Amino acid sequence: MTAVAVDPRNSDVVYGGSSGGGVWKTTDGGLRWRPLTDTLSSLSVGAIALDPSAPDVVYVGTGFLEHASPNLYYGVGIFKSTDGGETWTHLPGPFVGPLNREQGGANITAVAVHPTNGRIMLAAVRAGNASTSGIYRSADGGTSWTRVLSGGTGTAVMVAPENGDVAYAAISLGTGSGVYRSNNAGLSWTPAADVAGAGLPTVNVGLIALAMAPSNRLILYTGISKAAVSTTTEDRLLGMFKSTDGGRSWMPLPNAPQYCGTACWRRNVVQVHPTNPDVVYVGGRLAGNRLHRTLDGGNTWAEVSRSTDGLELFSDLTGLAFSRDGSHLYVTNDGGIFRTTSSTAAAPLKWENLNTTIDVTGFSRGLAIHPTDVAIAFGGPQEGSVARYAGQLSWQGGIICGDGGAVLLDPQVPNTMYAACQPDLTAIFRTMSGPVPRSAWMPAQNGINTEDRYAIFRPFVMDPTNPRRLYFGTFRVYQTNDGANSWVAISADLAGVPATLSAIALGPNNPNMVYVGTTGLSFRGPNPAPVAGTVFVTTNADAGAGAEWTRRDSGLPARSVTQIAVDPRDSRTAYVAFSGFSGFSGDSLGHLFKTTDGGFTWIDVSSTLPNVPVNDILLDEDLAETIYVATDSGVFATTDGGGNWTQMSSGLPHVMVMGLKMHRPSRTLRAATYGRGMWELHVPK
Repeated sequence: MTAVAVDPRNSDVVYGGSSGGGVWKTTDGGLRWRPLTDTLSSLSVGAIALDPSAPDVVYVGTGFLEHASPNLYYGVGIFKSTDGGETWTHLPGPFVGPLNREQGGANITAVAVHPTNGRIMLAAVRAGNASTSGIYRSADGGTSWTRVLSGGTGTAVMVAPENGDVAYAAISLGTGSGVYRSNNAGLSWTPAADVAGAGLPTVNVGLIALAMAPSNRLILYTGISKAAVSTTTEDRLLGMFKSTDGGRSWMPLPNAPQYCGTACWRRNVVQVHPTNPDVVYVGGRLAGNRLHRTLDGGNTWAEVSRSTDGLELFSDLTGLAFSRDGSHLYVTNDGGIFRTTSSTAAAPLKWENLNTTIDVTGFSRGLAIHPTDVAIAFGGPQEGSVARYAGQLSWQGGIICGDGGAVLLDPQVPNTMYAACQPDLTAIFRTMSGPVPRSAWMPAQNGINTEDRYAIFRPFVMDPTNPRRLYFGTFRVYQTNDGANSWVAISADLAGVPATLSAIALGPNNPNMVYVGTTGLSFRGPNPAPVAGTVFVTTNADAGAGAEWTRRDSGLPARSVTQIAVDPRDSRTAYVAFSGFSGFSGDSLGHLFKTTDGGFTWIDVSSTLPNVPVNDILLDEDLAETIYVATDSGVFATTDGGGNWTQMSSGLPHVMVMGLKMHRPSRTLRAATYGRGMWELHVPK
């Protein structure tokens, strides 16, 4: 969960937003939630704001800004509801993309509405690059927008509740990084601080979090992190600062905790109690000591993420929102949404987990279905360990390792299972006793160099003719022939710095013919500008370390490969899918391509597919020329080999879909979504 807003008239009426699962609403304090936006064109939520003068007017800024993967959760602008979320109007503004080859639309990190004139709105935005990002303003209720502050990514914007002319904003990750103030409702901005003696850092500034005391607009708190060099840099907090004069001068808070740890480059949250400016909450840390609080204006702090009954808040905090009187505090994080009704009480606080009826699980691509029982399946959820489906909507978690990744089942002996979880390269496990007990799983990465570069979702596949032969990809291909007892590298570095492998595929017709695709980025190590994805092929994978690889991607787009699928009848026929967006740097190509000669030549079979990433490919083994693809805009199918595509949208939320799997005996097609759980469809022959 990424955003939260509380109705000022009723502390039990709450709107929660998800990185990929849309907006949810509760009217009973979180006991029951229902989705409001499943049919909208983006389910990625970066911000939620209610009009202070008319709280049934709800604004949703789409495109959650995940600084670890800034192009993953792109948006389509703002959605507006005037009836508490029952119906919606699209306000695209200048935020709809694609904006460049990598970003499909802007990320809106905050929305603020004027307290007495709801037609005046401000939005903090990341829009492709520093030249188009910043703070935007609308004077007509969101129909048209003008950029009023530039210099970097807008990461915060707020309006004083008793004086709509006073507004504050934070610009991060750019040449103009800093805190700004407006005295004319956002028309113009000046640095909030006197740089010569204000006390705020001006060098090596990364992500800035900013909060204003609603009861006193002159009191501000800001947490400023170091600028990240890469995702492995320990970019901790530069400091936390307080102003009591509307930002004109600042003083450091010397006892402030390192509340965001090494996650400051992507998680940095500050919020002030609505009636007591001395009560401040800060959070963001990956693990341990996740939420801190001061009751005396920042002089002393205490960790408050552990509950009186043993409940501990999940890691990676993303949002904090008080009820109007401050009695209720709602917290969003990578584990969902939580609440306390004792926000100013002595620690430890009493926390409540409010996620029972929210379904915003994000699954990775590698789901597995039992070969003879469709009611048994496994999937790897983001922010959770491998989970087991047993025919009920509620899955059994904690099977093995997390964040969940690809799961493989031996089709001949289904109790033999493999799991490769992310982001730790050493997290490859095997069991021969089925999913339980957990102690039956053993490490299974012997022979894999744990210093390799790798993608966050690493390719992990099984030979369809020999379940003891598996393939795993880092920047090179690893092979095991003994059920993961030992691995051998059978290629050199096929990707090239900084790239990694993103897809491995082979078919039963000729399992010695293996295709490999690459992505332009690496989870580990430096990430300069993305490089083009590539495709390699070998025809002698049985030679192990002696396998010969040939590059075969002539005519393909210069974008990251997401998946490859091989025709089960002829291994020379294969399909390759691409991420990114066409229309830039001379690239007018689609997202799905076909070869019938082992990759020497490719033809574009995207035809009527939308210009969005294709994340997975499934070839129907029973229906010739029938292909299913998982995209950022749902599932599409063709029955003529790619000549025409139809969206399979009946009943499925308009959600990013990462993976597809067909249970052939029952003709059950399953879709692993990145934000709305797992869905299935019966597909007749």
